[in-house]
Amino acid sequence: MHRAWIPPAANELDYYQDFQVNCAKDAGKFQKMVEKEYAFDFLAELNTKYDQIRVQVLGKTPFPSLYMSYSYVQQKESCRGVMLYNPPLKNAGLIANQDGPSGGKSTKDHLTCDYCGKPRHTKDSCWKLHGRPIRGRGK
Repeated sequence: MHRAWIPPAANELDYYQDFQVNCAKDAGKFQKMVEKEYAFDFLAELNTKYDQIRVQVLGKTPFPSLYMSYSYVQQKESCRGVMLYNPPLKNAGLIANQDGPSGGKSTKDHLTCDYCGKPRHTKDSCWKLHGRPIRGRGK
């Protein structure tokens, strides 16, 4: 099992465990104890946003191994990522501006021409002063 994420000090502590091995069964018990400690350490180091997942793992019977704990957290995080995925909006500009002909107030409602006195345009774009454009909109 790959344990690169476990700090070196944790691996060194294994040498100072006061556990006497008398037979093969004891070695298996020791391995389970060490594995359980690694799983506890892993769960203890999780961010607070994983509190609910931590509680679920700690409540499992029998207590899961480090590998199973990591796998469970990774699975739940993947599910969370899929459920909370917000795709980028391609037409964000169209959605952001709800004003205009389709509904709401136009941005030109507050304009009044100083030349002709009509609303929704200024003297710079007044057709009576400058003439109507031949094609399209604007000056």
